[in-house]
Amino acid sequence: MNKLFPIILTILFSCAGFAQTSNKMSFEQFESWMKTIKISDYSFMMAEADEDGIYSCGFANKKQDMFVVFLRPAADFNDVIKSVNKENVVYEFNKFKTYFIYDAAMENTSLYVEAKNINSMFVITFYSKKTKKEMEAAAVETGLYKK
Repeated sequence: MNKLFPIILTILFSCAGFAQTSNKMSFEQFESWMKTIKISDYSFMMAEADEDGIYSCGFANKKQDMFVVFLRPAADFNDVIKSVNKENVVYEFNKFKTYFIYDAAMENTSLYVEAKNINSMFVITFYSKKTKKEMEAAAVETGLYKK
């Protein structure tokens, strides 16, 4: 598990440049929410907030597979999508603007969600190849759409 921490820290701090407004949710509320998430055999590892108001939380299973959830200010959605999205294929899922991407070079799969209900951009990233349907199911399992 120790070899995962450098990866997690790199990811946590690599996304810091876009924050423009604050999240509606406090870090304490975010961390409490993350501790309730039960996806497959993944367990809560740690949660952090950076100086730009971006919250992140790591989860791992016994096979050392992992995923990370990020909560960023909602205003970041369009800028972040432009920076990662070559095709501009944003679609609606559960009434939220959503973007799915598999990055073969980084071997990760992400789902970006403009979660205006919590004034945030919600990002869930698995460090393995997942389908769009699997990513949407994982987002639903977090409880995001009920906030």
